[in-house]
Amino acid sequence: MKRNTNILQLLLLGTVIIVFLSIFIFFDLSNRIDYNELTEVSISNANGLACVYDKYTLTHKDEGWVATKSSFGVDDACEIVVDDAFITKIKDILVENNVHRWDGFDKKLTYIHDASSVEFSMRFSDGKEIKASGYATYPKNFYTVFNEFKNLFEELFSE
Repeated sequence: MKRNTNILQLLLLGTVIIVFLSIFIFFDLSNRIDYNELTEVSISNANGLACVYDKYTLTHKDEGWVATKSSFGVDDACEIVVDDAFITKIKDILVENNVHRWDGFDKKLTYIHDASSVEFSMRFSDGKEIKASGYATYPKNFYTVFNEFKNLFEELFSE
């Protein structure tokens, strides 16, 4: 009888440990990220074979949030101050796609030539930074986020 009790206690303890580890490992870090402290976000995609380079950046400056769009490494237009609605859309994209999980992504498939190269960064007022980069590979949902940024920026810069 005592042996069965010990086995049950060990099983219960093991279950509790697994549950706590699962919560710890899979806890969504976005709950710890204060997007109101965001000071800059930048996303880019380059493809040497197709001669394509697009970079979209939002920076918080004294005058407010400023958007910059670059192609082939040259600014296409002057900086544009954006409103809170634009920033809210950007923050929603970041949260919905869990971009905080990209932090530390740095993968390169060196055996592939003339592939796409991607970069992403977010900076916060507390000094925290989230960075990701890849060559011929990219973080989950990267192109979803990139295309949503591209659509918003293209609309903004066409006005």
